[in-house]
Amino acid sequence: MVDCTRSNKRKQRVVKNAYVDIDSVAIQPGIDYCDWISITKQKLKERESKLLEIKITEIELIVSQEFENQNQNEIVCNYFKIPDEIRKNTLDQLYHLISKWNGVDISRTKSP
Repeated sequence: MVDCTRSNKRKQRVVKNAYVDIDSVAIQPGIDYCDWISITKQKLKERESKLLEIKITEIELIVSQEFENQNQNEIVCNYFKIPDEIRKNTLDQLYHLISKWNGVDISRTKSP
């Protein structure tokens, strides 16, 4: 016979190479998960900024290699770098989009 009154504690997940630690969230979700919306926005900003930095670094490397390949006969020591102002503006726009998000539409996730 199964005891349905006892609640089993969820086993801690092991996530390797994660960009953001979501297991650090210890608060209850609240009604319609309202208490998690601000935390989710924060975690999204953390994750997306890290992913964007990885992508920008790869783009800079690829463009630099292309410059080097195009100018093999010339001495070129320039490393292509996206200006910090463009990086900052891109992140600001991304953060603005995330801040406008109001959470998941629960009516679209619950079955009738």
